[in-house]
Amino acid sequence: MKLTVNLIKERLNKAIPGKWKTEITNMEEPGYEQFTKKIDIVKKEGKTTYVIARMDWSSPPRDTAEFIAHAPEDMRFLLDTIEALQQENERIRGCYEVTNDHWKRLATENEIFREDITDANIQMAYRDKIIGKQREALKVAREVFKTLSYISEIGYDNHRWIDEALATIAEVVGE
Repeated sequence: MKLTVNLIKERLNKAIPGKWKTEITNMEEPGYEQFTKKIDIVKKEGKTTYVIARMDWSSPPRDTAEFIAHAPEDMRFLLDTIEALQQENERIRGCYEVTNDHWKRLATENEIFREDITDANIQMAYRDKIIGKQREALKVAREVFKTLSYISEIGYDNHRWIDEALATIAEVVGE
């Protein structure tokens, strides 16, 4: 059987409830009083003492008996700590999911923003190209008007010059 937190809880809940403690009985023979005869792990309710476990070999280890006597309290503490850590872990996972969703949304918005910037840059480049052509056309138009002004001053009656000037403007503008 695999040991799990639920199995430990089940075992703990089945154990005798309440606070356990040790009762030490020393040897009674003269000269051996300092030696432990037995250690009982007990639970007391009023005047009644329930023996949970007994270690009655020669000089049973007191530390082991204390460990056993405190096992239910220690296990409850450890199980409560595990439960608190699991809850904290779930809270942190929830924060991670919210943060992860937030970063995904920001990444999507960033991609849209990049596409918008790319579109704006393309539009600006196209606008700059048109403005450049318009400036060139304006220069040509100024020259044409200077020429037309000159032609009208001298009374030259040939419209070939005007047709060439208009064709040059159309070529520069891109029509």
